[in-house]
Amino acid sequence: MTQARALDQHTRHADLHPGMAVACQDGVVGYVERSLPTWQPERPTHIVVRMGSYGQHSLIVPVRWAARVGDGHVELKVRKRRLERLARYQKRDN
Repeated sequence: MTQARALDQHTRHADLHPGMAVACQDGVVGYVERSLPTWQPERPTHIVVRMGSYGQHSLIVPVRWAARVGDGHVELKVRKRRLERLARYQKRDN
């Protein structure tokens, strides 16, 4: 069992696994779909969260909003209402 820890500048893509549950302060909202690469490839700045139990859409969530990661989940330090203003993630076809 992995111990939950705070996210910080040392958080790596390897810490964030697809399928991890994502919860806000007021409940579970979805699961991690992927983390987005940055100019520092090993350190994500955003995660893509698939929303809802049926995964209706995905949002791009800043890693700085995460309070903790581990034990198969990510805890966000915001309420669900705050996610409504985020950009939706659109996967590009290559």
